[in-house]
Amino acid sequence: MRRDGQGALYEEFLRLKSKLEAEGLFRPEQKLRPPRFPKQLGVVTSLQAAALQDVLKTLELRWPNCPIVIYPASVQGSDAAGMIRQSLSAAISRNECDVILLIRGGGSLEDLLPFNDEQLARTIYSSPIPVITGIGHETDFSIADFVADVRAATPTAAAQLAVPDRQDINVQIRSLLARMNQAGTRLMYQRMQHLDGLSRRVLHPGSAVTNSQKHVAQIKRRLTLSGASHLSQGKQVLENRILSLMAHSPKLDAYRNEIENRAVSLKTALVQRLGNRKTRVDKCFNALQQLNPDNVLSRGYCIALNETGSVIRHAQALYVGDKVKIKLKLGGFDATVDQVTTA
Repeated sequence: MRRDGQGALYEEFLRLKSKLEAEGLFRPEQKLRPPRFPKQLGVVTSLQAAALQDVLKTLELRWPNCPIVIYPASVQGSDAAGMIRQSLSAAISRNECDVILLIRGGGSLEDLLPFNDEQLARTIYSSPIPVITGIGHETDFSIADFVADVRAATPTAAAQLAVPDRQDINVQIRSLLARMNQAGTRLMYQRMQHLDGLSRRVLHPGSAVTNSQKHVAQIKRRLTLSGASHLSQGKQVLENRILSLMAHSPKLDAYRNEIENRAVSLKTALVQRLGNRKTRVDKCFNALQQLNPDNVLSRGYCIALNETGSVIRHAQALYVGDKVKIKLKLGGFDATVDQVTTA
């Protein structure tokens, strides 16, 4: 015994649907979004299908400027699934369309059987071009509908989803133009008000030059009067000072003799003071020469320095293995401490 009617076909449909869904072919996040304004549209269907005429009429009414490429394929029969896959693969490989419509009119479950093909579903899933399906009526579902990027209820609805409505676009364009005109008018009015304000604040260049010339002339007259007045006052003060100096003129000859005598005295005292200081400096220099380490080194002594360059004064500051620099009168040498004697 075996089931009759659509039972076996429907069970096969559910089995394939569960399998592909488990593999993730139906996940929404992997579906592509069709462009809003496609440059070229592809349609995979039969050339004799009534759905093709409905789709072409809809596209002509909604977006007549979009070129359409038809990839013919049989949509019914035992070899339909293979032909649909072949046409869809051709559309994908040629890569000349922004969106691909996969459409067919309504029918029974047996009529829609080519669109439940597993290989067709995988071809749709791997397509880099968005695929919109419009298969059957609103209540009809196929495996291709679940895998497609967008599922439309009917072929006509698929055409409506693929392209925008030119009437809606025209309405939007008119609305945008109206808003742009309003914004342009408002901006122009604001700029005119701003320009009027600037024109009221900005003086004519000729007026500015005239005002500047008047101001310069006034300053020149003031300077001339003020300069003459100050010159007269200064001249009077200078004459008074000359008279005062003439009245208090000193006896220059007596002061000159006194200055010459004091200069001789200062010179004599300075020579004596310098001689005393030179003698004292010579004594200090001789004393320093007696304390000069170089003189001590010339008598056969040496100076021991540690690694930091400090003078070694006590043997307690040394350890066996320390590096010591020995400075002589002429040159020096490096030494390593082998033994330390503190006694």
